[in-house]
Amino acid sequence: MTNAGAASAALHGSMPKPAVVSKTSAFVSTSLRRAQKLCGHYCYPSNLSKCCACEDLRPIADGYECYVDGLGYISTAKRDDGYCPVCNTKNYDRWMARVSRETEKKRLEDAERERSETERALAAEKDRQNAVEKTTGRVTYSNGNVYVGDLLDGRPHGVGRMEYFSDSDDTAIYYEGTRAQ
Repeated sequence: MTNAGAASAALHGSMPKPAVVSKTSAFVSTSLRRAQKLCGHYCYPSNLSKCCACEDLRPIADGYECYVDGLGYISTAKRDDGYCPVCNTKNYDRWMARVSRETEKKRLEDAERERSETERALAAEKDRQNAVEKTTGRVTYSNGNVYVGDLLDGRPHGVGRMEYFSDSDDTAIYYEGTRAQ
């Protein structure tokens, strides 16, 4: 088999391949999982039954339509631009950049959610500290809710009524520290 033939056979899965491909990128060093598809080729594990190239039913052409912001649809894309990084190793850095962006976005969302929850917990503790001396009465919370009734250690306990700021018609009766259903 010639070098070109061996390279082609390796690309299309007729030679045995390892289950994992390792590559170092400017973004991250990782290993890509691979799965053999029904067509016999290897591809990134997905719900596709065949590899990216075999699933692509477009006719062979010099250029393929792709959307570019500000320009609209243009015919400059390569056939394999949308293939997974196992099927098209040129897409590896772009794929990893997208994964990195998505991971960073999720990390920022998680940090914002945690910060918001911490702020709410601190405000609730401040409200409790302000009402700790009372055993009964009216407590206005920092979120706008108003509780009128019995208190224990600054928390609703016993019989009382909570008026929620977001919906003033929604009330609950408290007893022994839990909200009535």
